[in-house]
Formats: sequence, structure tokens, C-alpha cells
Amino acid sequence: MTEGKRERIKLTANFFNRIAVASFAISAIAPTVAFMSRESFMGIFPASVFLLVLGLGLHVAALRIIAQLDDEAKAAGDLT
Repeated sequence: MTEGKRERIKLTANFFNRIAVASFAISAIAPTVAFMSRESFMGIFPASVFLLVLGLGLHVAALRIIAQLDDEAKAAGDLT
């Protein structure tokens, strides 16, 4: 595997992981802000759950993408 391809895999995994972190953060911050401003929490709850699940899915996707590096290294005999 070329160095350029390895970097593209790393950047793609990093992109997905950053979106996952943002989704996790928003899913935690939105209900907190709603609670502090005395707004209805039930209107925000479904969106928060969706963002939490989305963040988890994107994080798992990032882990699978980065696992390609290990698979490729094993195939090339670089890892023990």
C-alpha cells in the first residue's frame, strides 16, 4: 500500500470520527440547554437520541475504516 493511500484512509477515518464526536456533543448539549432555559425537553429528546445513535454509527464506521490499515499490513507481512 502506498503512503498516499494510507494517509487517505487515516483522513477518512478521522473525518468520520470528528463528525461522530460532534454528534455526541450536540446530543448532550441540546437537552442541557433546553433544561436550563426551561424549554420542553420532550421536543428535543428524539433528535438527541438520533444524534447519539448517528455518532455511535459513525464512530464504528471510523474504526472499520482504520482497521483496513491493519488488514493491509497483515497481508503484506508487516505485523506479527
